[in-house]
Amino acid sequence: MLLQIDITNRCNLKCNHCRAKKDSSELSLEDIKKICENAKKNQFKEITLSGGEPTLHNNFLEILDIIKYHGFGCNLTTNGLISKKIIKNEKLRYIKSIQISIDGTEKIHDNTRGIPGSFKRTIENARILKDRGFNIIIKSIIFKSNYNSIVPLAEYLKNEGFKILEIRMIIPYNKGRSIWELEKIDPKAYLKLFYKLKNIKGLKVISSDPVLIPFTPELVKLLTKEGNILNGKIYAGCHAGLDQLYISSDRQVFPCPYLPIKLGNIAQDFGKIMNSETFKRIGSRVNLKGKCSSCKNKFICGGCRAYPYLLKNDLMGEDFHCPIY
Repeated sequence: MLLQIDITNRCNLKCNHCRAKKDSSELSLEDIKKICENAKKNQFKEITLSGGEPTLHNNFLEILDIIKYHGFGCNLTTNGLISKKIIKNEKLRYIKSIQISIDGTEKIHDNTRGIPGSFKRTIENARILKDRGFNIIIKSIIFKSNYNSIVPLAEYLKNEGFKILEIRMIIPYNKGRSIWELEKIDPKAYLKLFYKLKNIKGLKVISSDPVLIPFTPELVKLLTKEGNILNGKIYAGCHAGLDQLYISSDRQVFPCPYLPIKLGNIAQDFGKIMNSETFKRIGSRVNLKGKCSSCKNKFICGGCRAYPYLLKNDLMGEDFHCPIY
């Protein structure tokens, strides 16, 4: 099971599609200890640190110590503007994978992230981490303004020796909601880009977007080996309501970073939260509506529940960013 934690809301960028709130809230070391104890008790295996920019937390290295002490696998989601003090620290070795956000070629990225020079600094730090042997995943959020720069970015990353690129379409949450109408792309154009990227040799292209699973043959084949993917024996796709919790920097618990349905807080037992009717309802594929309800892929996809909930206040509504329809 997966646990994503926004350890701080502080950030050193000004992204125009950011999901984070405009405050400087962050978790204390005592909060982190309680979260780890709760997660350990309830069989969680992986923790992803996010934010804000998680490495800006004054006790970031101590947080790594706590996670290591409790035996979790640790992943980091960062904008790449990490201090040299952090980058060179040996405690960073405990992190299994580092996801670094780059949203296009230099001019596009700097404009999107709101800070001139951020692309160069991010790439420089990504190179350092790659050369130190870290598993680096470059992640790009896809929208109209950067659509045509993603393939050139992918080619550049491949030539720089990076091995993995992850993509995800912009989600209309917080600041992303205000630009979504202007920046959303046609789902079929999204799929076309995914196919183009998959054809770049020497670069593995992945996505956390459930609607792209049916278009990823290697994943479908893997899931099919596990069992029948058409009758609900095998569940995959959207993790919300299944095997994931998200903790915000103000100690609240949600099913997903983009699904603002409060399930509780860090003082409550995570097992009980995941056994609640609300949590189960979010993960159910039985009550899906519209085209998702009759889709043969609903058990291995489920659609992203955030899209219909954020835009139409309909948790079980069809995911209209799906390229099938």
